[in-house]
Amino acid sequence: MICIRCNHDSTYPERRQGSQSICPQCKGEFAFDTRLGDKFTDKAFKNTLDAVSSEGHVRWGIDHLYYEVARRYQKRANKTKIGASIGCGTVMLVVSIISLLESMPIWPLTVFMFCLMVLVFLYQLKVSQLKREALNALWERWKAVHGVPTGLIVPPKMPSSRKRGIEPDLKDYSFDRAVICDKAQTVDLLLANNFHFENNCAVLSFQGYPLESFDTIRAMLKNNPHLEIFALHDATVAGCTLAHALAEDPAWFKGQKVVDVGLRPAHCKTLKRVYQRNRSPVKETKGLTGKEAKWLSRFSVELASIRPEQIIKRLYRAMSHQY
Repeated sequence: MICIRCNHDSTYPERRQGSQSICPQCKGEFAFDTRLGDKFTDKAFKNTLDAVSSEGHVRWGIDHLYYEVARRYQKRANKTKIGASIGCGTVMLVVSIISLLESMPIWPLTVFMFCLMVLVFLYQLKVSQLKREALNALWERWKAVHGVPTGLIVPPKMPSSRKRGIEPDLKDYSFDRAVICDKAQTVDLLLANNFHFENNCAVLSFQGYPLESFDTIRAMLKNNPHLEIFALHDATVAGCTLAHALAEDPAWFKGQKVVDVGLRPAHCKTLKRVYQRNRSPVKETKGLTGKEAKWLSRFSVELASIRPEQIIKRLYRAMSHQY
């Protein structure tokens, strides 16, 4: 196993010291050891952090790390499942052939079981199999040994109340664009990566975040009659109806055009190992088609399942191509 501090490759007997795994060269502790049942090595987990942060160039949140780990965790698990499926499939095929040759009635059941196994396996390819608690355990262990990685977005402490009134010197100022998100975490991602500065863009959540500056910024948006408005969201019921809600709410942008640049069910077809299961029926409504409602009755997908760099790039492209 390779030490990420000094790149020394050590064997299990060389690094094992009591209850700890210690690099024999630099004496640094390993956070994980696959010989002790861990699913990741330190190098593999560091590669995950490098991927989610785009080699340290983009700031990221713990939710982004969860989905990056989930993809890698499930990819490894699927290799084992594929091997087991091939073995089971071979046995079923042999049994079916024998039953056909012997005119036994068991072959239809065998074929049915094989098809069911394939469908379950394909379903699991999309749904995240990693529990949040498992990621939390990995994360706490990593921090204890290696510290908190640079680039992690730490949400600011919430103020006790909003600012009173609007700043007088800002009453005539506005923005060219506004991105309204369905979650505070998405707002934090854009603000932490200076998306608002680089695009002269206000970034707020529909629920009123950031709390301290929300009223001031939303009032400022009223000063630009040509404001370009974009809705960025998860593939959830609340997210997919966000653009419609913004265009209908007098407190927001009633009667104005709101461009949906968020994640919808149709965009999730190519995503793997990040679906979350839903069991609540969803009905067609304004801003939500019947087909989308049916999909959302079974699944949801968070925007955080896409790497931060890709979220920012895709948002920029979508905003640039709309006008």
